[in-house]
Amino acid sequence: MLIALDAGVRLASSSGTREIALADFYLNDGAEHTVRQADEVLVAVTIPPARARTVFAKMAQRVGLDFATATIAGAVTGDDAQPDSVRLVMGSVAPMPVMLHQSAAILLESGLTDAGIEAAALAGRQDLGEVTNLYTPSGYKRRLIRALIRQALERLRAQ
Repeated sequence: MLIALDAGVRLASSSGTREIALADFYLNDGAEHTVRQADEVLVAVTIPPARARTVFAKMAQRVGLDFATATIAGAVTGDDAQPDSVRLVMGSVAPMPVMLHQSAAILLESGLTDAGIEAAALAGRQDLGEVTNLYTPSGYKRRLIRALIRQALERLRAQ
């Protein structure tokens, strides 16, 4: 959710501090999964003032299970017919949170219409690339991603 809200992080070390967008903090590497250097400490998370409609949805194998099969966070500014900005982020489907750039671009062009939502849900697969998971087959995950994106966008439209 923090990535959808365009949050940043401040890292500090003996040589100073640096701020980076949270979207750039994670790496697609299971061993070195962030850009934090060995001598750095994360000292702050900065969140811009809220101006967007937001949504967060999580799918888990069981109610109450902390480990998600997939999550989606979204933030939209502007109206449904012509959004000013769209940020969609999927989690728990890759080693790092994934921004859905193609899905967002579709919604910026077509709005949160039925056709735009369906096209954005389909485009989410291209943004994610290969999806694997220890607990579910990839075919299930592809259907889940499409449904979760559609559900989140319909909830945003209803706000």
